[in-house]
Parts: sequence; structure tokens; C-alpha cells
Amino acid sequence: MTEFKNRIVEYGTRPASSFLANPQNPRKHPEKQRRAVKGSLDKVGWCGVVCESANSGFLLDGHERIFAALLLGDDTPVPFISVDVTLDEEKVILATLDYTGELAEYDPLALGDLLNDIPMEEMNAGIQEMITEMVEKFEIDMEVPGLSLEDEEKEKGKTKCPNCGWEF
Repeated sequence: MTEFKNRIVEYGTRPASSFLANPQNPRKHPEKQRRAVKGSLDKVGWCGVVCESANSGFLLDGHERIFAALLLGDDTPVPFISVDVTLDEEKVILATLDYTGELAEYDPLALGDLLNDIPMEEMNAGIQEMITEMVEKFEIDMEVPGLSLEDEEKEKGKTKCPNCGWEF
């Protein structure tokens, strides 16, 4: 058996505005996901890194997390890894990285036990909304407190990142 190649060539933190959205990213981020990602970052913080290509300089994973960071300001520090991959390998990563995670299946009983151990009254509206959807989807017996998304929504209006052109 051969070892897997380690393609990571750099890691650290950089300002959110220094990352470039990948024009070939096939993933779109609905408002519901935006609230969940931001809610998770607000409550827990960074538990993973965004990934960019050392070759092209474009993001391969983490577009929505960068978007959430940019809402806080261009200089918001973001943990990242940079990987040395070819342009063809970038396409494979963009097409498959998130999808491989979607192939996993939830065990509704284990998920129910886990969700019932979360202090829901301490969760923000973004997380509550996501957990409510999970409870309904997997028919889990639990009650999620009422949502107050209006309290957490920022003023709506288009802002454009000067570096990458992202509108949010």
C-alpha cells in the first residue's frame, strides 16, 4: 500500500479579503445555509480551515466561511491551508470535496441523542434553524425553542469585496 500524498504546502491565517472566490465553484449558498454557517462561527468559532490552490490562488473549499468572515470586515483573520495541485486536480476537488461528505448517512437515533444533549436555549438563531430542520427531516422527538432570526439579521444591502468582487 502506498501513502497518500500530502499536498499541503502552507497553513496559517490571513485576512478574509485576501482570498479569491473560485469562478468554477459549482456550489451555491442559499440564505438558510448562510445563517447556519454564520451561526456556527458565531457560537463555536473556527474548527476547520478554508482551502486554496497554491497554483491558481483560488479557493477550493470554504467560500461561505469567507463570506461570513467578510461580513465582519476585510481584515478578519481566517485559518487556511494552501495545497499544491494541478488545475485538473482543482476541478476534481471542487466537484467532489463537499459531495463526499454528503454521501455519509445519519443514524437518526444517534443524531437524536446528540441533539438532545445540546443546550438549545444557548444556541443562536442560525443553529436553532438548522437543528429544527434536522429534527423534522429525521423525525427526532425533541422541541427546539422559537427562532428570532430578525434579531440577528444585519442590514441588507449589497457590499462588494474590493479584492475578489464578491457581493454580499
